Amino acid sequence: MNESKAFRFNSEPENQKYLDILDYSMNIIADGSNLQMKHLFDGGNSGKIQRMNNRTGRYSLGPNYASGDVGLLIGRLWLLFLHSGKTQFQEWALDLISQIEEDLLNKASFDCSSTLDVFFGLNHTAKITGFEKWKYLFSKVSSTISNEFWNETAKCFVSTKYEEKQLSMDITGGMLPLHSENISKKSEERLIKHFDTILDLNMIRPNGSVRQCAVFDSFSDFSHYSTNHGYEVFDSVAKTHASSMLNFISVYEITGHQRFLDATIKLANYWCESIPEDWVPRYDFTDPDPKTKPKDSCAASIAVVAMIRLCKIRPELNAHYRLIIEETLKTLSKKYLAEGGILLHSSWGDQRWHSALKFKPVPSNLVFPQEEILPLGNYFFVEAIFRELNPSIKI
Repeated sequence: MNESKAFRFNSEPENQKYLDILDYSMNIIADGSNLQMKHLFDGGNSGKIQRMNNRTGRYSLGPNYASGDVGLLIGRLWLLFLHSGKTQFQEWALDLISQIEEDLLNKASFDCSSTLDVFFGLNHTAKITGFEKWKYLFSKVSSTISNEFWNETAKCFVSTKYEEKQLSMDITGGMLPLHSENISKKSEERLIKHFDTILDLNMIRPNGSVRQCAVFDSFSDFSHYSTNHGYEVFDSVAKTHASSMLNFISVYEITGHQRFLDATIKLANYWCESIPEDWVPRYDFTDPDPKTKPKDSCAASIAVVAMIRLCKIRPELNAHYRLIIEETLKTLSKKYLAEGGILLHSSWGDQRWHSALKFKPVPSNLVFPQEEILPLGNYFFVEAIFRELNPSIKI
């Protein structure tokens, strides 16, 4: 944690205005992003953005396309451009998406990482520039993803296929490219079926928590629930929950179907009832020993974005969620934001790996969940602040 930055915030008066805090955070992020991009490309350096270093939050360049993190960086640069009006952020975003344009167009098979590049890279670029070239490319690639992941028998988008004729559907999914008004009618129909399947399988529990995965036998018949990242199958991983909330509000915005709005509210209420007094959850809400697990600022950022969007659609819900939105963003700004505009203390991993490891003691680099810097957290923290400071700008 960058103590000097946290101290500077904490030395401010208690009644420091909420939007002033967010504006200050956005300036830190803009300055840090500006320095990092100049460091990468000044002096004639060339290459494609590689995966972010999860310990330092820094990027490097390489000769080949590395999926996932570059799209989140492009999305962040676009938001900084819209907020500040500084064309340098726009130029960097266009340069980065141009670098991977052919890689996405010619990609033989997509995964969850590369779909992030399609949504945060291509979709943001198409929406913000309005250029037909990017709209066409997004439409083409998102249709490819829809066709690749769709299973007509199970009525869902598949996250994993197993050799023993099983497939798995993840409630968080890799379907972000389809959460856009620019998708085809066929993809929208599939999206509705997919989220109806989630509801039909009761992947949202009666108390509002979520089951992460549903496994199907023979590629069609529901078999059992599973988890990729939680303590056990009865888990409630914070990031999984936050992502589900975001997915359902996105699908409601596209389709207008009341059942998806109802699901979003149910998920949001569970979040509000489960978060601790300091507003930022630990890795898993249901972990039997939560204090030994790291905080997850990434999950908190995603959840806040979902609640901001929910309150924009249903303003009467502000009375219920506004306090949590503001206190979470103030906490993230004061205690989790470091110099360079990096959001600290995100976490990821699979807690079940603990029991599988035979090392005694377990080496620090093998402990799960890991506490690291995540590009997803860096992006959604910016989006949350952007939406609060620029409520009239549609993204």
